[in-house]
Amino acid sequence: MNTNEALKLLLDYLSPLQNYGFKIHPDFIKDIKGILKKELKGSEDKFFQQMVTQLDNIKYSGKNVHKIDGNEILSGVGNDAEGHPWDLYSIHLSSDKYNIRFILKFDEQSVPYLLYAFYERTGKRKTDYTVPKKISKERFLELNI
Repeated sequence: MNTNEALKLLLDYLSPLQNYGFKIHPDFIKDIKGILKKELKGSEDKFFQQMVTQLDNIKYSGKNVHKIDGNEILSGVGNDAEGHPWDLYSIHLSSDKYNIRFILKFDEQSVPYLLYAFYERTGKRKTDYTVPKKISKERFLELNI
């Protein structure tokens, strides 16, 4: 699969998710496009299989998605303006060739918001989620104005 085919498949798959109640920030799609063009070359098929599985996990497990496949709730995100904790979820997609994270948030009605996607570097240090948390919060607020 080449990059253009992968981008078309991405849009074909993500667009109908909005009919299932997903909210997708436009920059989330741009994030994935950038990753496809750079870090996922040659691994598009495997990535899409995992992405479909993870999006199905979100759809069917909702806020329990953090209990599946190395996903997690991020800590230290803080509280919103009303003092409620910000729960951001990190969805993990990986193989021996890539390590991708999706950041999402559920609103009060358990609607999933796909906010940010990034290539997670590997190594001795854990990923610093400061920037992904900040961007995800900003994008969530943009969608809820």
